[in-house]
Amino acid sequence: MPERSAPDRFASANQRAEWDARYGEHDEAMWSGRPNGRLVAEVTGLTPATALDVGCGEAGGVLLAVYHDIDHEHREHIKSRGFDPVDYVGAGELRELLIADFTIELDAVEPRLDPPPGTPHVADIVLRARRR
Repeated sequence: MPERSAPDRFASANQRAEWDARYGEHDEAMWSGRPNGRLVAEVTGLTPATALDVGCGEAGGVLLAVYHDIDHEHREHIKSRGFDPVDYVGAGELRELLIADFTIELDAVEPRLDPPPGTPHVADIVLRARRR
């Protein structure tokens, strides 16, 4: 994939094309369809009857981000397929964006719960923040 400038890379048409290409190259599903075990563990204690509202900007409560903690070998494998992890907002960058308006409740590397067989991801980076 050719290198693009940051504004061009994040343009919605380019993002759409990039994700369509990524998932379109497979004849069958890439993932199991089951929710990430770490996500389930983190939201289990939250109050029921609330909704996940991405980007609402309101006093929208808890933000939870779960990232795969990938090692150097897997990072290089991803890069060889045209997807460089540094092109995406990482846990550290998200933390810096949130720190002024959110209380960081959890920022940890946790073992991956119930991973699909053969996955190279053995741990997740969990960032949970609550709006002040």
